[in-house]
Amino acid sequence: MPRILVIEDSPVLRRFIEISLRGQNVVVDGATKGRTGIDAATTDPPDLIMLDLGLPDIDGWTVLDELRSNEATSRVPVLVSTGWEGSEISIRAHSRGAEVLPKPYAASDLRAAVVAMLGVEVPATA
Repeated sequence: MPRILVIEDSPVLRRFIEISLRGQNVVVDGATKGRTGIDAATTDPPDLIMLDLGLPDIDGWTVLDELRSNEATSRVPVLVSTGWEGSEISIRAHSRGAEVLPKPYAASDLRAAVVAMLGVEVPATA
């Protein structure tokens, strides 16, 4: 079963992600800080990383750069989740091999992104 590591400091959003994907052929793990997320990802690389850009300890761009420079995580798909707007966000993410899911998003958008990035079926629950 594919595993998703969610690096997100908002407990509400982490819970929304877990509920949206619960029982849908994926396992969701979480980290509330960038450094913790990097450590978790490099120790046991997930199949997908969802990454918030506004983290309390280090910014998401730094996290993404460290993930890309580590052999264990350099090819792990990353879905950048951010409320920041602008084409520069997409350009910057794509240049690092990541996709963008703008906040706020619906559960159906999240499921569609997971299906697109992992190729797994994530049926709608609500």
